[in-house]
Amino acid sequence: MNDFERIYDWLKTCPELYDLWVVSSLLEDRRTVLVPNSAASMYNVDAEQYVDGRVRYDFIPAMPYYFDVDVICYRAFYADEAAYNMDKQEGVQAVCDWLIERQNNGDAPVFDTCACYQVECLTPRPFIRNEYQQDGNPNAFLVDYAVTVRFYTDNPAKRRTVVR
Repeated sequence: MNDFERIYDWLKTCPELYDLWVVSSLLEDRRTVLVPNSAASMYNVDAEQYVDGRVRYDFIPAMPYYFDVDVICYRAFYADEAAYNMDKQEGVQAVCDWLIERQNNGDAPVFDTCACYQVECLTPRPFIRNEYQQDGNPNAFLVDYAVTVRFYTDNPAKRRTVVR
């Protein structure tokens, strides 16, 4: 399994999240529910210029190293049903709460390629990424919310020195 499959399986243990993912007709296409977002720089660089004009660069693996993933939650919304819509928003908020609980308990997915030693919920409140009007019903929308999660892992980079 790759790291994203491990993240997917770990996230499926959140009951609220799995219910939200069922809304997507493309549930088995993991790319519809997990979107890579950003990552830390792999290196810090120290440079030293020599008298002859050459420069020595020390590429030192950066710590901490992390990567971010947007977890997408799909919800149907209706323009004329405020109570229903609020209930669905609370379901998405429950995903954030679950992630924060995992963060505070030190629970993280197990990767094959490196150790994941901390999870951080970067968005304690979900945000709307996209909104799609459903065909044939001007009052019905499919909304995808996102929650950004940071995974702190061992840095796979190796120290390296280059002189130019």
